[in-house]
Amino acid sequence: MNIIKTALATSLITLSAASIAHSPKYEASDNSYESRLCVAVTQDSKGKIRNMIKQAHPSRFMSEDYSTAVNGITCNGINIADFAREAGNEKVANRLDKYRVRYGKIYDIARTKNGKIIRSEG
Repeated sequence: MNIIKTALATSLITLSAASIAHSPKYEASDNSYESRLCVAVTQDSKGKIRNMIKQAHPSRFMSEDYSTAVNGITCNGINIADFAREAGNEKVANRLDKYRVRYGKIYDIARTKNGKIIRSEG
């Protein structure tokens, strides 16, 4: 029984190490808030993202801050929630998706902020 447990643990460690080695790295192409947030949604936790959004968009209601960020920031031309999902950060993507307005909101599209990042295979 111990042999099976050891073999299973060894294979899981090997698979996780292989997936980490092939995951892409994201770097901000400039030092703008939008670019740093785009990089953060690819790798950080929901708590760190919340703190970044809270610092940049201080309001009385956190839901307004999230809504402003999710509906006003794109990453390389992709909505920030979709970008987090594409990068594999499903938890953050699901959190951001809750504040996304798909229909019925009119806003100035020229005012959309875009973060630029560089993706490299690492």
